[in-house]
Parts: sequence; C-alpha cells; structure tokens
Amino acid sequence: VLILDEVLTTEEVAIVYRGNEGQDVVADRGVVVSIDTKLTDDLECEGCARDLIRAIQRLRKEAGLSFTDTITLSVKGLDNVLKQYGDLIAHETKAILDETTGTEHVIELDGKEVTIAFEKR
Repeated sequence: VLILDEVLTTEEVAIVYRGNEGQDVVADRGVVVSIDTKLTDDLECEGCARDLIRAIQRLRKEAGLSFTDTITLSVKGLDNVLKQYGDLIAHETKAILDETTGTEHVIELDGKEVTIAFEKR
C-alpha cells in the first residue's frame, strides 16, 4: 500500500472491507462481495410461511400421518401469510385449505398466536 510516497508492507497494514448498515461484505483473493441483509416485509412473511410449514409437518408426524396422506387444513391468525403463500403451504403440507373439524393446535409463530386444525381426507 502506498500512502504519500511511503510504502507499507502486509505486516504493517490490514485492509478491511466494511459494508453500510444492513450489508455484509467479504473479500477473498481480490473479489469483494456485498450482500444486503435487511429483512423486507416480503422476506419476513416468507420466513413465517416456512415456519408454519415446519409446524404443520411436525403436527402431521405427531398425529401419525404418512407423508402421502392428504389433509384438510385450517389456519387462523396468519391471514396475510396465507393470502400470499397459501398455495405453497398447501403444496408443501399436502393439504387442501378449508374449514375443518379436526383437533385445534395453538402455537406461537413470530410472537403471534396461530391456531392450526387438520384432519385426514
């Protein structure tokens, strides 16, 4: 590194890459990569949908259902997530979203109380 006609060696200087707030930066062998790590509302909603899928899959397993069993599924408390990711949730859990008389399970997702009910079709 050259600073005002003074040459500094690798023992005398360290170059560190630092991103702006909400960014992670890493450098290796002359390549610098910066990633925006801010969570948007859409990303948070998708994360909630993934958490819901995991919770439903766990409840299915606890109920002794096979992964090939189709269920009727009702979810209360995450209307925005169901509106945006309902098709994905139904596909991943092999479910048809509809009202059901199945046993209700109350869980907490992202600080919200969610009621999940399902029954085998």
